[in-house]
Amino acid sequence: MRRLLMLSALFLTTVLSLAQEWKPQDISGLYSFVHSGETVQINVQPDGRVSGYISRVANGESDRGQILDMMFDKASLQGDRLTFQTKKIHGNWFEFQGQIGRGKGKTHGEESYFVIRGELTTVSEDVNGKPASVVTEVEFKSFPGGM
Repeated sequence: MRRLLMLSALFLTTVLSLAQEWKPQDISGLYSFVHSGETVQINVQPDGRVSGYISRVANGESDRGQILDMMFDKASLQGDRLTFQTKKIHGNWFEFQGQIGRGKGKTHGEESYFVIRGELTTVSEDVNGKPASVVTEVEFKSFPGGM
């Protein structure tokens, strides 16, 4: 019985250490976004606060082709669960909820060292201010070098 308890404790310790082999600040950096050339910057402070922004090409009538930096309005990281919502620009904003995990990259110097997978909600207001949303499954891959 004692041996079984020791083996169980060892197994649990091993599983827990493999489950999260990184610190929250480690995920800070630049990630791919939805389309080529678009990015999302994630910044995790030592106290756990999360900030960041999405840099994307606008596609509205008045701003088509311009680069927009959409700052996070709200963001949080709870374990490996990341959520954020951007500030509204020209009647558009994004909401995200997903999970952070290790990717195929072996070091921070390689693409996809971290991967963030989840649901991205794109919200657009019509001319009357009525919001319409589209939910998409996405995967954001870290760029080499971290922050």
